Amino acid sequence: MFKKQKYALSAAALVGVLSLSSLTPALAADEATSGSVELTNARITPFGSQSVGGGTWSYGTENVGSQKHVWSIYDHAKKSHKASTRLGSDSDTSGWKYAGTTAKSEIYGSKSATGHAYWDVIE
Repeated sequence: MFKKQKYALSAAALVGVLSLSSLTPALAADEATSGSVELTNARITPFGSQSVGGGTWSYGTENVGSQKHVWSIYDHAKKSHKASTRLGSDSDTSGWKYAGTTAKSEIYGSKSATGHAYWDVIE
Protein backbone atom coordinates (compact mmCIF):
# COMPACT_ATOMS: atom_id res chain seq x y z
CA MET A 1 0.00 0.00 0.00
CA PHE A 2 2.80 2.41 0.87
CA LYS A 3 4.47 1.80 -2.49
CA LYS A 4 1.32 2.72 -4.41
CA GLN A 5 1.02 6.03 -2.54
CA LYS A 6 4.70 6.77 -3.18
CA TYR A 7 4.26 6.24 -6.93
CA ALA A 8 1.02 8.22 -6.97
CA LEU A 9 2.77 11.13 -5.28
CA SER A 10 5.71 10.90 -7.69
CA ALA A 11 3.37 10.87 -10.69
CA ALA A 12 1.53 13.93 -9.35
CA ALA A 13 4.86 15.74 -8.80
CA LEU A 14 5.98 14.88 -12.34
CA VAL A 15 2.74 16.22 -13.84
CA GLY A 16 3.20 19.42 -11.84
CA VAL A 17 6.78 19.89 -13.05
CA LEU A 18 5.81 19.22 -16.66
CA SER A 19 2.93 21.68 -16.41
CA LEU A 20 5.19 24.41 -15.05
CA SER A 21 7.91 23.75 -17.60
CA SER A 22 5.41 24.06 -20.45
CA LEU A 23 4.63 27.62 -19.28
CA THR A 24 8.26 28.73 -19.21
CA PRO A 25 8.68 29.43 -22.97
CA ALA A 26 5.49 31.51 -23.05
CA LEU A 27 6.61 33.56 -20.06
CA ALA A 28 10.10 34.06 -21.48
CA ALA A 29 8.76 35.26 -24.85
CA ASP A 30 6.45 37.73 -23.12
CA GLU A 31 9.37 39.19 -21.12
CA ALA A 32 11.17 40.54 -24.21
CA THR A 33 11.51 44.33 -24.22
CA SER A 34 12.56 44.92 -27.83
CA GLY A 35 12.76 43.32 -31.23
CA SER A 36 13.48 43.95 -34.88
CA VAL A 37 13.22 42.55 -38.37
CA GLU A 38 15.39 43.17 -41.44
CA LEU A 39 13.42 43.90 -44.61
CA THR A 40 15.61 43.42 -47.68
CA ASN A 41 14.55 43.43 -51.32
CA ALA A 42 14.24 39.65 -51.16
CA ARG A 43 11.91 40.01 -48.16
CA ILE A 44 9.46 42.66 -49.42
CA THR A 45 6.37 42.01 -47.36
CA PRO A 46 3.20 44.05 -47.44
CA PHE A 47 2.31 43.13 -43.87
CA GLY A 48 3.52 41.17 -40.87
CA SER A 49 1.95 41.08 -37.44
CA GLN A 50 2.84 39.26 -34.23
CA SER A 51 2.34 39.33 -30.48
CA VAL A 52 5.61 40.37 -28.83
CA GLY A 53 6.57 41.88 -25.49
CA GLY A 54 2.98 41.78 -24.29
CA GLY A 55 1.74 43.92 -27.20
CA THR A 56 0.98 43.68 -30.91
CA TRP A 57 3.58 44.64 -33.53
CA SER A 58 2.80 45.20 -37.21
CA TYR A 59 5.51 45.95 -39.75
CA GLY A 60 6.20 45.82 -43.45
CA THR A 61 7.71 47.30 -46.54
CA GLU A 62 6.49 48.04 -50.04
CA ASN A 63 7.66 49.77 -53.18
CA VAL A 64 5.82 53.04 -53.83
CA GLY A 65 6.74 54.58 -57.15
CA SER A 66 10.50 55.06 -57.16
CA GLN A 67 10.84 54.60 -53.38
CA LYS A 68 10.69 51.94 -50.70
CA HIS A 69 8.33 52.46 -47.76
CA VAL A 70 9.05 50.79 -44.39
CA TRP A 71 6.71 50.93 -41.39
CA SER A 72 6.48 49.72 -37.81
CA ILE A 73 3.37 49.98 -35.60
CA TYR A 74 3.31 48.80 -31.98
CA ASP A 75 0.45 48.76 -29.48
CA HIS A 76 0.77 47.91 -25.80
CA ALA A 77 -2.09 48.25 -23.32
CA LYS A 78 0.00 48.30 -20.11
CA LYS A 79 3.48 49.69 -20.80
CA SER A 80 5.10 52.70 -22.45
CA HIS A 81 6.42 51.71 -25.86
CA LYS A 82 7.76 52.94 -29.20
CA ALA A 83 8.13 51.91 -32.83
CA SER A 84 11.10 52.79 -35.05
CA THR A 85 12.23 52.30 -38.64
CA ARG A 86 15.50 52.55 -40.52
CA LEU A 87 16.09 52.58 -44.26
CA GLY A 88 19.72 52.72 -45.29
CA SER A 89 21.30 55.44 -43.10
CA ASP A 90 18.01 57.29 -42.43
CA SER A 91 15.79 56.54 -39.44
CA ASP A 92 12.50 57.52 -37.82
CA THR A 93 10.92 56.90 -34.42
CA SER A 94 7.50 57.39 -32.91
CA GLY A 95 9.07 58.44 -29.63
CA TRP A 96 7.82 56.89 -26.39
CA LYS A 97 4.03 56.49 -26.20
CA TYR A 98 1.84 55.97 -23.18
CA ALA A 99 0.22 52.60 -22.60
CA GLY A 100 -2.96 52.25 -24.64
CA THR A 101 -1.82 54.53 -27.47
CA THR A 102 -0.41 53.49 -30.85
CA ALA A 103 3.26 54.00 -31.68
CA LYS A 104 3.81 54.41 -35.43
CA SER A 105 6.98 54.98 -37.43
CA GLU A 106 7.44 55.04 -41.19
CA ILE A 107 10.16 56.04 -43.61
CA TYR A 108 10.62 56.35 -47.38
CA GLY A 109 13.87 56.02 -49.29
CA SER A 110 15.88 54.19 -51.92
CA LYS A 111 14.49 50.91 -53.23
CA SER A 112 17.96 49.39 -53.02
CA ALA A 113 18.39 50.20 -49.31
CA THR A 114 17.80 47.61 -46.60
CA GLY A 115 14.96 48.44 -44.23
CA HIS A 116 14.56 47.60 -40.54
CA ALA A 117 11.52 47.76 -38.27
CA TYR A 118 11.82 47.88 -34.47
CA TRP A 119 9.65 47.82 -31.33
CA ASP A 120 10.55 48.60 -27.69
CA VAL A 121 8.84 48.71 -24.29
CA ILE A 122 9.91 50.25 -20.98
CA GLU A 123 9.71 48.02 -17.92
